[in-house]
Amino acid sequence: MQQELEDAVKMFKRSTTAIDALSPSLEFVVLQTGAKMYGCHLLDNHPTDYIHVPLSEDQPRLKAPYHDSLFYHPQLDWLSGFAQRKAWNWCETRPDIIIGFVPNQNFYSLATVLGIFLALYASVEGKGAECPFPGTSKSWVALSNDSSADMIARQTLHLSLTLSKQQRGEGFNVADAKQSESWSTKWPLLCAYFGLKGTGPSKEGQSALEVRRYINDHLADWKKLEEQSGLKKGVADSDLTFKGFEYFLLTQFDFDRQYDMTKTYSTLKDKPFTEERSTMQAWSLVFDRMRKGKLIPEDSRADSP
Repeated sequence: MQQELEDAVKMFKRSTTAIDALSPSLEFVVLQTGAKMYGCHLLDNHPTDYIHVPLSEDQPRLKAPYHDSLFYHPQLDWLSGFAQRKAWNWCETRPDIIIGFVPNQNFYSLATVLGIFLALYASVEGKGAECPFPGTSKSWVALSNDSSADMIARQTLHLSLTLSKQQRGEGFNVADAKQSESWSTKWPLLCAYFGLKGTGPSKEGQSALEVRRYINDHLADWKKLEEQSGLKKGVADSDLTFKGFEYFLLTQFDFDRQYDMTKTYSTLKDKPFTEERSTMQAWSLVFDRMRKGKLIPEDSRADSP
C-alpha cells in the first residue's frame, strides 16, 4: 500500500512537471481523484459523522489513519504548492464508478464485465429469461451516481474552459445526472438491452447469481460465441481484468454514497453546465461500443435488426 502511494505520487509529479516544462502555452491542469476522497472504499468503516450523504465537495478530508494511506492527498498537496508559481489554472474532479469502454480492456471496468456477462447469459438462458441482480438486497437499493467516461470528459472540459482563478484548485463531483439512482432502477434497464428481464437479487435460501462464477462455468459457451460472432479471443477471462472486482462493487458497496451535484451544475453561475444523461444513454453507449469493437456479439442488443 505504501509503495503504491509513493509510486502514484512520483508518477504524477514527473508527468505534471514535464508537461509544464514542455508546454509554455499550458492553460489548465486537472487531477482526477474519486469517491475515495469521501471514504467509500472503506466500506463498513466509511465515516458517517464528519462525512455524510449527499457527498459534497466542501466536506473535510478523511481523518487518520485513513488519510495517510490515500495517495490523492499528497498529490493534491503537491499540485497546490507547485501551481502557486504558475500562470495556469487547475482543479480536481471526483467521479464515482466510471462507466466506460476501452477496446483492449481495463483492469476495473464494471461495464465491460457486465456487458460480457449479460451477453453470455442471454445466449445461454435465452432472450426473455429472468436475470436476478448479482448483488445483495442492501446493494440493490443503495443510492449512488454513475460517472460515464464521456460525461466526465464533457464536465472536465467545461471546467477547464470556464473556471475562474478564484476557484483555483477546487474539487468538483462529476457524474451523469443530478439525481442519484440505485441498482433497483438500473438493473432492469441494463438487462432489457440484452433482451432479458432484470429482477431483484435472489431470495434467502436460493443460490445467488454471481457474475464471475457464471462466466467461469460457461466459458465453453463463450468460446462458441467467439467463433460464431468473430469476437476478440480471450476477453471473458482475460488477465487484463481484475477478476472478482465486480463482486466487490455489486455486493460490498451496499450503503448510500450519492453525490451532491449542485456545485458542478452551478459553475459558472452565468454559464453553468446543464447536460445530463440517463442510465441507458450512458450504459448503452458502452455496450454499443463493445459490439462494434467485437467484445460482444453484434446481435446482443435486443432491438438489433
